[in-house]
Amino acid sequence: MWTWVSFALAAALLLAYAQRRHDAPLIDLALFRERAVTAGLLTNLAFSMGMAAYFLIFTMYSQEGRGLDALQAGLVFTPIGAGYLAASLLAPRLAGRFGRQVIAIGGLTRAVSLAVLLAAVAGNAPIGWLVPVLAVDGAGMGLALAPITATVLSRVAPRHAGSAAGALTTAQQVGGALGIGIIGIVFYNALSGGVAVAFQHGLVYLIVVTLAIAALVQWLPRARAAA
Repeated sequence: MWTWVSFALAAALLLAYAQRRHDAPLIDLALFRERAVTAGLLTNLAFSMGMAAYFLIFTMYSQEGRGLDALQAGLVFTPIGAGYLAASLLAPRLAGRFGRQVIAIGGLTRAVSLAVLLAAVAGNAPIGWLVPVLAVDGAGMGLALAPITATVLSRVAPRHAGSAAGALTTAQQVGGALGIGIIGIVFYNALSGGVAVAFQHGLVYLIVVTLAIAALVQWLPRARAAA
């Protein structure tokens, strides 16, 4: 009960604070009238809701479902890191050419790779067969995450750039915490069927979240023309 009471009190306190006048507010509420900020915050929130949640349940699946020790499970994540690094280095160049659609491509790439991973887990494929799928998934992460901040800020009025950057960071932290909470509910509610089944349920949630990234980024306005 105290959890729900805390949520209610937090909302009330936030509303009361927002209604007060401040000479130098940390975040000017006019910031949220800019579509670039609203769309960017939601996109960043959706991305973050999938990241920490994914690593949590994949770690549990690797160790509890496949019997790997901590070192072996850590090595399984190597292809993700390799794909992420390669895509992150390429993403700025692609963003300069394709703009916001690079983020959408990253979300769609992740959705496809997670769907393939879901099929592989359902078919009890050997862990080694997951390597190319995980590398592609990491590439999707890099394409989606690397350009988010720059893409959003390029569409925000210069006077709001600092506040927008701080709000994006906050959305990332909130999204990570929220994603862990949701995936915990999904995963543990399905755990009676086994770790593999619970992992598959978690992957369905993650696929929905990554598809939401591709949809939300379309709400971003086009980049401002150079002066």
